Amino acid sequence: AKAYTLRLREHVADIVGPQQSGFIPRRDIRTNIMEAHLLFRLARESHVSGALLFYDFKKAYDKLNREFLFLTLEAMNFGPIFI
Repeated sequence: AKAYTLRLREHVADIVGPQQSGFIPRRDIRTNIMEAHLLFRLARESHVSGALLFYDFKKAYDKLNREFLFLTLEAMNFGPIFI
């Protein structure tokens, strides 16, 4: 896992979407919290009804389908040496 981390470090910001802030260098979970707060405030001030859902992928790495991961890396042109 450490070897993958070191190899991906310089490319992770290009691969992982901006909403994912945990464990990504130079990203902060507080940004997501502020965005949620601003969204709630905007909805309330605009008299828009709705709901906010926060979902925490607890132990997401333990539930990761390895075959899917390798197929995704292959589709993103990561070579067999990396995979």
